[in-house]
Amino acid sequence: MSFLKSVEDSSTTVLRALLAQYKSNPQQYDLEETDIYGNTPLLKACYLGRRDHVDLLLKRGANLKAMNYLGQNALTLATYCGSLDVVRLLLRFRSYTDFNKSSIVPALCVACLRRNHTLINYFRRFPSSEEELTTAHGMTPAQISECVEVCDKVYGRQSGQGASSSSAAYRMR
Repeated sequence: MSFLKSVEDSSTTVLRALLAQYKSNPQQYDLEETDIYGNTPLLKACYLGRRDHVDLLLKRGANLKAMNYLGQNALTLATYCGSLDVVRLLLRFRSYTDFNKSSIVPALCVACLRRNHTLINYFRRFPSSEEELTTAHGMTPAQISECVEVCDKVYGRQSGQGASSSSAAYRMR
């Protein structure tokens, strides 16, 4: 079994066993193998919100700077999943600024897109420049929140996950 498969199968026991074997014979296993999207086991664990897997992989030396083919890093994937526990764990190992500089969509923008107010409020506590929080497409978190609201109105969707009814889902300080 591979690291990716053990993360997909949610098997902490198998992952521990594989990591123990990896420690004694690193040439036999590929801790940075990728799936068809370029996700490493660490990225996949973040996307799935599997805190225990993320913790085990980080302690064994998984590459925290890995990005998938879509330009997403561990923090943006954990944010997409909505896992504050995984987000906090990742930020113990790498700074918020470093994560944002290495992704085409900063974590705060992902939180705005997903309307996750818990993560929006959490990320707003970190000092950031507007440039640092702008996506590769030139959009700010406030613009993303506005677009989400417009789409909700056009498609008749209700504002979800406690999203505000105004464009105040995110406002720059």
